[in-house]
Amino acid sequence: MKEMISYLCKLASVNRNSYYAWLKAETNRMERERKDEADFKLIKDIHDSKHGKSGGRAIRMILENVYGVVMNLKKIYRLMKKFNLQTKIRRANPYTKRHRNIIRVRTY
Repeated sequence: MKEMISYLCKLASVNRNSYYAWLKAETNRMERERKDEADFKLIKDIHDSKHGKSGGRAIRMILENVYGVVMNLKKIYRLMKKFNLQTKIRRANPYTKRHRNIIRVRTY
């Protein structure tokens, strides 16, 4: 068995020590995955309540002020990317932009 693991590690160009460390850390990975899913539910609830228009910073402020949960902004971005949650980007109003340009042209 040990020779088989050594052979597979050599085939994948991974140290045997690293393989055993990865194998030992499986419970930690599962625990992190479970916490990520619970945190994502909070983020998803906020995102859906705002109709997909709130970004990471707004979600962070709502989490702190309403839910009392302190979460790192990088973690929010990581979870949004991991679960493919995207914020709608507001389009600029073309009429206000044109109006601003007209005013600039007329003023001397």
